[in-house]
Amino acid sequence: MSSSSNGSPEVVVYGRQGCVQCTATGRKMQAMGVAYTYKDVASEQVSREAEQVASRLGARQLPLVVAGDQAWAGYRPDRIEHLRPPVVGASSRSPSPSRGRSMGVEVG
Repeated sequence: MSSSSNGSPEVVVYGRQGCVQCTATGRKMQAMGVAYTYKDVASEQVSREAEQVASRLGARQLPLVVAGDQAWAGYRPDRIEHLRPPVVGASSRSPSPSRGRSMGVEVG
């Protein structure tokens, strides 16, 4: 499995110009902050790569997405969500409000 410098898997999207699902996949990835490489199947070499991926998946539609050891065909927002990079410094819990006495200054 290859990965990028930040430890997340390298993501490749095989698609073609004018493909609605390919465009939607790219937009969702951008919105989720997922770095990816787009490869247009109009190129003969890219088309051969995509055919190998499609054959492995038994797929007959675009886009084809390869993310490390995962791969799928079509627009799959549920799968893209799992590729979202973690937010640095984010906590899984929100801080609870303080229940102690306020130390504010009273103006009167």
